[in-house]
Amino acid sequence: MPLSRPQLGDVDVLLRPEQLRLTRAPDGDGGAVGTVDLVEYYGHDAMAVVGLDGGQLRVRCEPDVPLRRGDRVAVHFAGSTAAGFPALDGGADGTAPAVPARSDEAQPRPRRPVAVPLAAD
Repeated sequence: MPLSRPQLGDVDVLLRPEQLRLTRAPDGDGGAVGTVDLVEYYGHDAMAVVGLDGGQLRVRCEPDVPLRRGDRVAVHFAGSTAAGFPALDGGADGTAPAVPARSDEAQPRPRRPVAVPLAAD
């Protein structure tokens, strides 16, 4: 998966919902397999919430994609590049890199990373 900026060491990757694509799990080749937990239709598009081992991903879809709760799907990366950041859980030595604060009041939200083996299109 190409990153927008090169990173050294372990990285956390930010994936936007519109950078992901769903296929039926039996047809998936190399994507992360999960279960559709929820589909929200917005008229011009839909948002699918896919449950994976350890967490959930949100995937933006066309509104006519036939998805139902409980469907087994494979998630694929369909973007050109992804944003990578130094891993917050530390590298091989177990130490976390220093993360500069954006403001004195900013408090980071708790994060629960999901390890997802995605295949690029």
